[in-house]
Amino acid sequence: GSELRATLLRLVALNRDDDDEASGLPAARLSWSSTSLAPQADCAELVMAANILDLDETALRRTAASAAAADGVLPASLGERPASAAARARLLELLGAWQQELAAGPRGLHGPLRAYREECLDLARDAERRIAAARVP
Repeated sequence: GSELRATLLRLVALNRDDDDEASGLPAARLSWSSTSLAPQADCAELVMAANILDLDETALRRTAASAAAADGVLPASLGERPASAAARARLLELLGAWQQELAAGPRGLHGPLRAYREECLDLARDAERRIAAARVP
């Protein structure tokens, strides 16, 4: 179960449209959507990872079979919204902790570094708002 889960989690990063894997470590990312007119957090990878962590053994096998039949591409529906209250709670806890860390950050930051941290904080806040508003089945 845990090996299959780890494989599916690696597919989250491998299914990206770009080749932005500079660190070599696959990780779910949070970014601004490039398809919306107004700035909007793209939470699909985070939601997908949280949903995979929440799958039971049967659902893991079913998801793996679906990805295998689609040449390694995970079902897009896996990243649309948290599939359970537990997945949503996991995401909200993660985003809340990230916001606290970004807001508390080191004192005396100036220029581009300060702007970057503020942008990350805005992104985390938008993601939290979107995930909190998502319907959970």
